[in-house]
Amino acid sequence: MRKNITDSATVVVTLTVNYTYSYEKDGVIETKTITKYSTTTLTILNLTLTINVSIDTAHSGQVAIPFTVKGNGNKSVYLYVNGKLADTITGITSSTFSGNFVDNISSRDSNRVNYQIVAKTAAGDTEVSSSSFYFDLFTGTTSPVMCFKVEDETGFIQEAGYNSPVFNASKFSEFKAEYYIYDPAYTRVPMVLTTEELDADGRVLSTVSQD
Repeated sequence: MRKNITDSATVVVTLTVNYTYSYEKDGVIETKTITKYSTTTLTILNLTLTINVSIDTAHSGQVAIPFTVKGNGNKSVYLYVNGKLADTITGITSSTFSGNFVDNISSRDSNRVNYQIVAKTAAGDTEVSSSSFYFDLFTGTTSPVMCFKVEDETGFIQEAGYNSPVFNASKFSEFKAEYYIYDPAYTRVPMVLTTEELDADGRVLSTVSQD
């Protein structure tokens, strides 16, 4: 039977081992069975995070970053700005919660600001992480800018290396990424997207370019 878990759940699992043996007593073969029990408790947690952010629009002033977190346990959602923890929403116990982070993008010293968001849930000593989201937002600018939006299934946060991120994915086909290039001099920015396949030693095995 399958059950959707919306609250913190612990499952008690009992393992039963039966050992049967035979022996001779007074010329008669007798059989006995010894039963041993082992019991353990499992904590089951589930967690998903989604965001609704567009990277192809210029922003100014207060920027709202809406998100929805679903799952069980005691949940927290973290916002990082330019690689540093900027805000946290904690104590989320409902199975579904929608909220917003707000940041004053105009107060930043760059025309492109990097944001990252991740959720975590905990029950007892057990903690799990959602996928993390890495995305750039840009302000109204007279200079060209490139923005990325990536979902990282590992939940990793790019801190010191947020300007040159490295992402991991179990399969390249499952790697989820968006990009946007803004240049006020062009209606359609000329560009070439190059994808390289590398071996374990970093040598280039193949290169694919796309206009």
